[in-house]
Amino acid sequence: MKKTIAVSAISICLTVLVIAGFRRTGDADPIYACQERITGLVRIVSSLSQCKTPYEIRITWQSEGPIGPIGPAGTAGAAGSE
Repeated sequence: MKKTIAVSAISICLTVLVIAGFRRTGDADPIYACQERITGLVRIVSSLSQCKTPYEIRITWQSEGPIGPIGPAGTAGAAGSE
């Protein structure tokens, strides 16, 4: 059981690293993945229909949420010396 948890954690970490490399556009397209029920391994797929049910769990998420409003401007810094 501990091995499965460790493998799952490593798979999720690697998946997050891959997702972190995606370009940011505000409302990103959903990302689909299949997680093996026994080993916990996660693989990114182009469609949830590629998951082998009942052996894999279907996962869908967004790499980021919508872009929020622009915040207020900060205070101006001190002038530099010449």
